[in-house]
Formats: sequence, C-alpha cells, structure tokens
Amino acid sequence: MSLYRNLIKSLPFASGIIRKYKVYKKQKVRKQMMEKREQQVDEELKRAALWIERHKEKSQILYTSKPLVSMIVLNRNGTEHLNILLKSLLEKTFYDNYELIVVDNASTDGSIEFLESFVGKINLHIIRNNENMSFSKANNLAVREASGEYLLFLNNDTEVTDGWLDELLFIAMEKEKAGAIGARLLYPEIPVGSTNQKKSYCIQHYGIGFRKVKRNGVDFVQPYNMENGSDKLCKDFEAVREMAVTAAVLLVSRQIFEEVGGYDEGYNYGYEDVDLCLKIHYAGYQNYLAPAVVVFHYEFGTQNKDDQKEVEERRLHNMYVYQGKWQNYLQRKILREGKEAPLDKQKLDICIAELRDLEMDTDNADTGGLKDYKYALHLKDLLEEEGYSVEIRPYAKWSNDTTSLSVLVIRGDRPYYPKVDPQQKNILILRSDKEESLLTDEAKRFDKVFVESNYNIADLLETIKESD
Repeated sequence: MSLYRNLIKSLPFASGIIRKYKVYKKQKVRKQMMEKREQQVDEELKRAALWIERHKEKSQILYTSKPLVSMIVLNRNGTEHLNILLKSLLEKTFYDNYELIVVDNASTDGSIEFLESFVGKINLHIIRNNENMSFSKANNLAVREASGEYLLFLNNDTEVTDGWLDELLFIAMEKEKAGAIGARLLYPEIPVGSTNQKKSYCIQHYGIGFRKVKRNGVDFVQPYNMENGSDKLCKDFEAVREMAVTAAVLLVSRQIFEEVGGYDEGYNYGYEDVDLCLKIHYAGYQNYLAPAVVVFHYEFGTQNKDDQKEVEERRLHNMYVYQGKWQNYLQRKILREGKEAPLDKQKLDICIAELRDLEMDTDNADTGGLKDYKYALHLKDLLEEEGYSVEIRPYAKWSNDTTSLSVLVIRGDRPYYPKVDPQQKNILILRSDKEESLLTDEAKRFDKVFVESNYNIADLLETIKESD
C-alpha cells in the first residue's frame, strides 16, 4: 500500500489529485456532520412540539380570551428572507388570531410587490416608508398602527415552527409580572463561505447575558448571545428567566411596551432590544426565554451585505448611547452577582464538603460523598426551579474566589470553614448525626445552620432569598 501511495505521489499531476481528494473528504465529513445534526434538531423539534401540545391541554386561558397579536416585521430589500418567513407562517400550525404588519424601508428589490401577493392569504398590512427608517422609529411607527393586545417583534430573516406563538403567549399570560418573552434561535444549514458557516444547526441565541470587557480603553458591560455556536440539545423546556432577549423574536404586551416608552429612538440598529428589555426589567417585570419555541434565524445572510465601515460607526454610536444609560446600573449588578453571570439569575454555589474528588467518590456507592452528592443534586433541582443558577463543587475544587451571593455547604463528617465576606451568605446543612458540632467554632462562622433531620425546604429558600 505504501509503495502504491509513493507511486501516486511521484506522478506529475499527483498534487492536484491529492488536493481534490482532500477537498472531497472534507466535504463528505461536513455533509455527514450536517445530516447528523439536522436529524438531532428534527427530533428536538418533535419533543418541543409535544411539550407545547401538552401545555395546550393544561392551559385554556389563551383560547378563551383569544387576544389579538400584532406581529411586526421590518424589511429592506429582503424578498428572499420574506419568502422563507411568510411560507413558514402559512405552513406551520400555531395560534391564528394575529395580524402581520410589515414595515418596508424603501426597498428596491420588489419587496412591496412580493408582499402584496400575500394579501388575502394572511391578515397583512404593509407600511411603505420612503426612507430607511431606524429600527426603533420603524417599530414604534408600526406599534401606533397595530391593533393587538400583544406585540410580537419578528425579524424578516426568521423561519417559525409549529406551536411557536402559542407557547410565547402561554408564558406571557401565565407567569406573574411577565415582561418580554423570547425564543430559542437556531442557525439553519449555512452555506460554505458564509459568516458563521461552522454553526449550522447550532444555537444562535439562548437569552442575552452581560460581561465586562474593555472598549476603547474603558470598561464596558457588553450584552452577548448566550450559548452562541453551541450544539447542545435542550433537555428542559420550562421557561427560563433572563434579563434580556433578542428582538429577532420578542413578545410583549402593548400595555408594558407603552408603559416603558417603547423603543428608544436614540439607537440606530443596535442595542434597541437590550435597552427595551432592561427598561422592562427595571420597571419590575420578569423577562423570559421559551426553550420550547424554536425559530430558525438566517442571520448570516444579512451580515454578508453590510458595509463594514458603516457598521462600525453605527456600533460606536449605539455603544455610547447604551453605555450612558445602563453602564453604572449593570456594573453594580455585576459586582453584586458575579462577573459574566446571567444577571437576572441569582448565582448559587453548593459545596459538598464530604467530597474530595467528584468523579472518584461518586464511583463508590457506599461513600458518604456519594450520598451528599445525590442530596446536592436534589437541592440543585429544587433551587433551579426557583430560578437560581446552581453549581455543585467538591471540596478539592472549592475556591475562595467565588463571586456567588450564597454558598450552600453540605457537611457530613468533614469540617468546612467559609471565607469571611460580608457580601456573601454562607449556609450550612448538617447531615451528620453529630448535632453537637452545631456548637463548635465551625458552625459559628455560618450565617445560618440547618440540620437535615428537622428543617424544610421553604425555610432554606427564604434564607437564600434574603440575600437577593
């Protein structure tokens, strides 16, 4: 075989053959990966649709009140995107009491004529602008023309799936003080050579997080799409509380939208949705992401057509507007709740003092460490249902530089001494039978001590909430 390979390599045209073979092999591997990922996404869509159907059976509030939803779509020279979106609106099965308002910003590609071909098929209203109006101004204009009790802001480069609108409305109507509701966005299959070509069928958006970065030499609290590029599948379709979601798919009641003043028209295609969500959050409402709502976002196509110089100038302008409004507020929250944590989730660590090494100790079913670990998993599930972001750490991997507001220590026979930090609440759950250790110096270092045999979860939750 090696003799054959050497013979091939010696031929004058060998380099071209080898190069073509490598390209072919690379394309074949990519195709196999895409097929596998597409199959996984299809299976997940089926599970999400089943979840939504079960939600429909449990909740009748939506179908008895039948609120009108005003879908608002901005468009400029986006005929190809509109074709995908409008077809999905016609072909997919979902809540049907809606009007579609398309704001066309002086398109020259036949968008208006294309939209007019759908009049009568969809409850469609077209607003014709003679200029490329900003995102905020165009959306605010559409809201003034809208009749719906709920507003649904939707990008023109999206493709919806079965039950998507039902689930958004369920959350908006069932959750107490619900504000903006967003969707889980996935990339479709992305053509080779396009921006984000390696992210086909991966997550594009799973809520907006915030992190401290340096911009132009100064601190900047930057919003970013969480889980972008991740190929992990969704295991839980329960609504997730987030501080902000993208306006590529964003549902909010008209009453709340108008209460906070709508979109800030000081921005120009950047941070408008983040700003809106922060205003809603600041007004006392809770924003949510709906994992069961899967929408494909063809973002890569739009980016290829943008003028980079114009984009950069726009970004700087929007950054200064956003920074002036929210920098101090967000910095205070990051200092309080931990760098790069989703700011609307209380970050909580559970330290299992009995475990030296998680993998080593959990291999042995008879160890006290495993029992503590199972107990920690139980607490983690309960606390995450309450909206907390929970991490379990074994003793050997515990770090004194944790930024969590609360540290929950599960203590068997091993002592644990928490760091002294007035901003951090340390809670001890004593699982050992040796209750006399409550009187030791160790216990006195904790803000609150619970004995497993005689406490209830409600008391524990109340103690944790006191540090929010």
